[in-house]
Amino acid sequence: MVKTNDKDEKDTNEFNIDHIELKIQNEQLQQKKIDLSSSYLKYFELYNLAPVGYCSINENGLFLEVNLTIADLLGITREALAKSRITSFIIAEDKEIYYLHRNKLFETSQFQTFELRMHKRDRSSFWAQIEATITRDLDGLPICHLVVIDISKRKSEEEELKKNEKKFRLLFESTRSAILSTADLRRQAEEKLLSENNMKMTLKKSPLLIESASDIRHELRIHQIELEIQNEELRRTQVELDKSHSRYYNLFDKAPVGYSIINEKGDFLDINLTISTLFNIDKSNMDKYRLTHFIAYEDQDIYYIHRKHLFETEESQTFELRMFKSEGIPFWAHIEMKLDQNDEGDQICYIVIIDISKRRWIESALNEYTRKIKKIM
Repeated sequence: MVKTNDKDEKDTNEFNIDHIELKIQNEQLQQKKIDLSSSYLKYFELYNLAPVGYCSINENGLFLEVNLTIADLLGITREALAKSRITSFIIAEDKEIYYLHRNKLFETSQFQTFELRMHKRDRSSFWAQIEATITRDLDGLPICHLVVIDISKRKSEEEELKKNEKKFRLLFESTRSAILSTADLRRQAEEKLLSENNMKMTLKKSPLLIESASDIRHELRIHQIELEIQNEELRRTQVELDKSHSRYYNLFDKAPVGYSIINEKGDFLDINLTISTLFNIDKSNMDKYRLTHFIAYEDQDIYYIHRKHLFETEESQTFELRMFKSEGIPFWAHIEMKLDQNDEGDQICYIVIIDISKRRWIESALNEYTRKIKKIM
């Protein structure tokens, strides 16, 4: 009887231990469930409510996953997008741009950034900036992750800026021609006036020349009227020139993105108000700085590689790197560089700088929560 009791007690103890272990495991699973739910909620908010469009597509261009932002941007439900290809929303003339970068992405696995026109479900079009990276799923199949940003407003302002710059140049040339023409007429008038004065001296000696002098005075009066008309036209042109210059300046200076012009050495030649605010520098002191003064040491090579490629090939460059404000505060920047020449024939570089710190932070947070979710699962 004693042995039986000992055995029962032993079984009871083992049962209690198993029960406690199961209870601990249950509590751990409950905590993991809570952690998973919390991570899922944060992941949902970061991914679906992000201020830019995120999506994943397979090698054939079919949407695998999309966030709410891109669904709203394209004017279609997420469920409908799941049955669509991204090329269905790209304007026909710009599909070649997409395929070129897509092929390069899958061939080299290098980060791609490009711009093209897309259209919504209602066929209204917009300009989009697309950034693409590539990963592989559990089966080793390639998956393309895309960031889609609506840049229609920026493109519209750039186009308006170009139109006003062209108008400004035409007005400048017409004003210059008018000034030269007016100066020529004034010179002729002065010569005629001198000739008239000489003629008056001659008339004192020869009354026979009165008729000729009268003709000269008549011609001078005509030139005087011509000068008055051309001066009035010149004033009107100057008013238009001032209006155009003011509008051109406002478009440049108050643009929502940073615009700057640098020379081949990297010295600032001109910056807009957005750049001044972004780097916290005074426009009047911009000649004291170079663009490289604001680029993080670790990313200097990125800038120099693209700058070298720009000046060697004259191909526009787009890239991202880390920068600093004048007081040392870091931020992520999207850079676009384009080469041109000034009136003296020197090479200059037009640069667009956009602060993308918020987007990069969201991407980093998404990756971190994705890793946590995979670890929990």
